[in-house]
Amino acid sequence: MPQTIAVDFDGVIHRYSQGWQDGTIYDPPIIGALEALTTLMKTYAVFIHTTRDASSVAGWLANQGFDTVLDIDGPAHPKREFWNEQGTLLVTDRKLPAVAYINDRAIRFQSWKQALASLENIENPRESSVPTYEALLAALEGLHALHRRNEPSGVCEHCSARDYPDYAVPWPCETIRAVRPYRKWA
Repeated sequence: MPQTIAVDFDGVIHRYSQGWQDGTIYDPPIIGALEALTTLMKTYAVFIHTTRDASSVAGWLANQGFDTVLDIDGPAHPKREFWNEQGTLLVTDRKLPAVAYINDRAIRFQSWKQALASLENIENPRESSVPTYEALLAALEGLHALHRRNEPSGVCEHCSARDYPDYAVPWPCETIRAVRPYRKWA
């Protein structure tokens, strides 16, 4: 019996660029989403969970070339407790048991301290999107590593400096220094 993977629809498969709107599915798929689903379905039983009308999502996925099954409630078809059918996508408005949930709005729980800190970053997206000084330094160090690694010709890709012994271009080169608005390099 294959393991099950749960995949959210909006923001993971459907681009969802304008939010909920009137509930219609208006965007094309996210680049790579359909190929990823196809890859997952070769190994796992995959179901799509959504807050949208499940039949609309199933129809949209069918138009993209997928075999779909609706998780509908009724006397002949009670809602499923689990999904383990490989090669067909179940579309449901519930989160069934799975080994992994792929969701664009999830917070991975490791501890309550970490979860609350992650939630605070979500609630204040502008604050969390501004890189810290430490993050900028780490990014510059990454550029420095790239700067040294990509010099088989002895030419710095950033400043075109040439002929440094052992390809040891001075760090930071002039181009990298210009990235920082104030020159406070030691």
